[in-house]
Amino acid sequence: GILLLALILLSDRVLALVLLLLYLGFIVYMTMMNRDIGTGIVTWNIPPNYYLFFADREILSNIWLFIPFGAILFKLSHMWEMIAFPIALSLLIETVQLILDIGAFELSDLIANSLGGAVGIMICYLLEPLAKTVWNKLRARSR
Repeated sequence: GILLLALILLSDRVLALVLLLLYLGFIVYMTMMNRDIGTGIVTWNIPPNYYLFFADREILSNIWLFIPFGAILFKLSHMWEMIAFPIALSLLIETVQLILDIGAFELSDLIANSLGGAVGIMICYLLEPLAKTVWNKLRARSR
């Protein structure tokens, strides 16, 4: 994951688009192809406090799954798009799971996926200047 974030930070627009397409294919596989048929239910339950929310392994997996999406969006989008796209993609995934009767529409997944996208955006926002500085110094030394 860390190497992917570094690659995204140092990528140009074309590479970021390729990574986005590969990532979306991975998301479709992870969220649609690995599901049991006949479990299409809606669960509105979320853990009652932040400790239980972040202690849930599935929630942490969903956050981690969407961090690269936020990072790619950082390279390709404007601020309002970066915020809206993780929420929209997560809502689309959960809705499709409900309609196709696979997996479950879970409010906790929607929150965790959106949070993961936001974390990816924040990581890139904070680390991009550092990554560019290190990259430029490495390139200057190799000349």
